[in-house]
Amino acid sequence: MLKFLLKGLCVGLASVLLYNFVILPVTVPELVLDDRWTEEDLSWRSEDIFWFIQVTDIHISKYVWPDIQESLEEFMSTTLDTIGPGLMLVSGDLTDGKDKGGVDSFQIKQEWQTYSHILAKHNVLNKTVYLDIRGNHDTFDVHHINHTNNLHREYSIKGVEYPSTYVYDYEF
Repeated sequence: MLKFLLKGLCVGLASVLLYNFVILPVTVPELVLDDRWTEEDLSWRSEDIFWFIQVTDIHISKYVWPDIQESLEEFMSTTLDTIGPGLMLVSGDLTDGKDKGGVDSFQIKQEWQTYSHILAKHNVLNKTVYLDIRGNHDTFDVHHINHTNNLHREYSIKGVEYPSTYVYDYEF
C-alpha cells in the first residue's frame, strides 16, 4: 500500500513540475510592455474607477415572494450606500405581474406602487444615476405606450421621461 501511495505522489509531483516548467513556458506568450504606453498611461487614480451595479428580475409581487420587498429595501439602503455606485441599472421585470395562482398575467398597481415607494423611501435618485428598463413582466397586458395599463410609465424612474426604449449617455 505504501508503494502505491509513493508512486502516486511521485507521478503527481512530476505532473506539476512538467506543467509549470515545461508546458506553461511554451504555451503562454511572454508579456512585453508596449513602447507606445508611458508610465502615466498605465497608472490610475482612485477617482478613475467607475462603480456601477446591475440588477435584474426584481419581481416585486403582491402574491409570491413577499420577502423580495424586504430584501430590496435592505439593498437600497445598506448595499447601495456601501458601494456608492455612479450608476445603477435595473434591467427588467421590476414587478411580477402575475395573479395569485401564477397563471394569468397583467399589471398590478400595488406592485408598481411598492416599487416606487421603496425608491422614494431610500432616496435612490440622490444616491446614484438610476436607470430602470421594462422587462416582459412589466409589459403584460400593455398594448401600447399610452395604454392605461402602462404602469411603468407612471411608477418607474425613467418611464415618465422615456416611455419606450432609450439611450442614456453617462458623463464621466
